[in-house]
Amino acid sequence: MNTYVTHKREVKGAITHLKVDGAGKSRKEIMDDIPANDYFTYVNDKIGAKIHKTKNGYLTTNPNDDTRDNLDNLPIF
Repeated sequence: MNTYVTHKREVKGAITHLKVDGAGKSRKEIMDDIPANDYFTYVNDKIGAKIHKTKNGYLTTNPNDDTRDNLDNLPIF
């Protein structure tokens, strides 16, 4: 199932939560759920980059031509 991330929450520059389909989820919840669901950023009414987890335990987006849909550039909630 596709899920859409529109906002982030940070503590000292590290993402702790993301707003997923209108509800806040912790980074750990999302990392645990990634094998079962696909996560994408959703910016300006448009599906953006796919989110995946790294081997080091971080969330990141697949590179593309638009920096607006990077996790670091999402608005804060």
